[in-house]
Amino acid sequence: MDIQKKINENAQMMVFKWLSIPLSILVVLVAGASYNLFAYFQQIGAIVGYGKDTMTAIKYTVLFGYYLGLLPGLIVKFASPMIAYTMAAIMALFAFVGLGWIAENETGSTAEWIIMMILLFIGAMSGAVATVASIVTAVKNFPKQSAWLIVVILIAYYKIAPYFEFSTRSAFFSEASLLWYFAGYGLFMFVVFMAAAFLVKEVTIDKMVAAAAAQFDGPGLLLFVLLEALCLGAFYVVALVYEQWLYGAIIFYVFALLNFLMLGVTTKLIIDQVKSGKISLTAKVDEHNDKSFVSMLGEPKYICLLLATFLVVGVCQTYNFNIFQIAFSYQKQGQVDHIVDTFWISEMGARFGGGLLAYLLRNQINGYLFAVAAAITGAVGFGISLLGEPVGASFIFTSCILVAVAMGMFWTICPQIVMDDAGPKNFGLNWGLIVFLNVCGITLFGELFDWIYEKQGDGTDKCPGQTCIFVQFIVFGILCIIAAFLCFFAYTKDKPSEQPAKPKKEKEKPKKSLEERGRSKEKKKNSKPSDKPSKSKAKSQATSASKTKDKSSNKAK
Repeated sequence: MDIQKKINENAQMMVFKWLSIPLSILVVLVAGASYNLFAYFQQIGAIVGYGKDTMTAIKYTVLFGYYLGLLPGLIVKFASPMIAYTMAAIMALFAFVGLGWIAENETGSTAEWIIMMILLFIGAMSGAVATVASIVTAVKNFPKQSAWLIVVILIAYYKIAPYFEFSTRSAFFSEASLLWYFAGYGLFMFVVFMAAAFLVKEVTIDKMVAAAAAQFDGPGLLLFVLLEALCLGAFYVVALVYEQWLYGAIIFYVFALLNFLMLGVTTKLIIDQVKSGKISLTAKVDEHNDKSFVSMLGEPKYICLLLATFLVVGVCQTYNFNIFQIAFSYQKQGQVDHIVDTFWISEMGARFGGGLLAYLLRNQINGYLFAVAAAITGAVGFGISLLGEPVGASFIFTSCILVAVAMGMFWTICPQIVMDDAGPKNFGLNWGLIVFLNVCGITLFGELFDWIYEKQGDGTDKCPGQTCIFVQFIVFGILCIIAAFLCFFAYTKDKPSEQPAKPKKEKEKPKKSLEERGRSKEKKKNSKPSDKPSKSKAKSQATSASKTKDKSSNKAK
């Protein structure tokens, strides 16, 4: 009866535990609008007549706000999810309303430019805070092994998130003024983030009940993985390939609803199974590690991973941002849209499929080895790209796929490794630093690419011939090889002894139902231990004493 009472008391917490999955997915999707700010305002800048430096400043202001990582990590670490989401909601509403006004009333004054940059940073940061809060809270609510799957789910949605806003605008608000559209979408973000503030919680469940429910965490999360795979595949074909944005937007909203329906089915099945008493309540939950941000900075393997992601994501995203220039250099301007779509689906496949593969093989293949393979893949991609001019367009697409796979794998394997090594408590900071170094790499190598590109050409953003990108790709390939060595060195420092010791397996006993446990406890209470030796034992003791006495008497004779 006590066990049933515990289960009933923890049932609500189990609902909130699983609610953090679909609601975090929705938050991450909605927050993707923050990333799109630089595209909107670069378009406005092109109309108004901004110079190249201003356009670059807009781009990197938004990228650093969206990918800053460390500041959102600090907010999430020292504030509750409610405070973090509330901050994100207020920042989003304030920034988007202000930016909507600027978009409609652009005058080009210096004061207005400064205000615009501040609002762009705040708007981008609002998405970062909400995203980090969602990932960290969801991971904290589940055992260690399940955290890998949660990272796969949310990091893949993190990639597609900007298309949620873009498809919504293209489908329903293409004719609306930016003033009202930005104000309306800022209000939408405010509502979603505030809903998360009250509904996404860090839950504490009784250990015995949590152990029983943990047996269903993996299968339950795989259902959300299946829904995500269907959503990504359908959106890619309908929206990105055929550019049917109305149907793309409908796909997003339908699958967001299906995630909440899956929540109801999953929690009902799990709670019913736990209450049935037919499952083991003695299993142990695989606890998270707990390493501070400072202690991780003292880990050579973490430092190597930081440098590797800085190199690989930096050079691969630079490739992505400069696909038009690359295609122009190879005289393949007509293939630009196909190359962009190929890069997107390849990176998404690596984030989603590669992360899922790493989860399934986590006990057989070390995560750092996946990072080694990803870095080598990127190096091969840049090497093959050098053959684009003499061999043909097929090699451009091949290099595009390999470079995208390398970047996608680093985006998903790095948070998985950090989560496994350090746990969720300081994940916002530990992963936040990785994201921050990613954007630093994107900035540094992006500027390097542009500088060499202009030097090889006539100073414009169009340079024909392979010589325009030859030096960059050689340098980028070498940097990927260096990253592979760094990841392998990190692998050698990832000692098994640093991981929590696995409990020894005991001989399995047949599971007992709750009623049988109650009867066995009653038997133990009623039975009394006997102090008297049994008759057979007394008889054997007497025989032994007799034999000893006979031997002693024979010796005396």
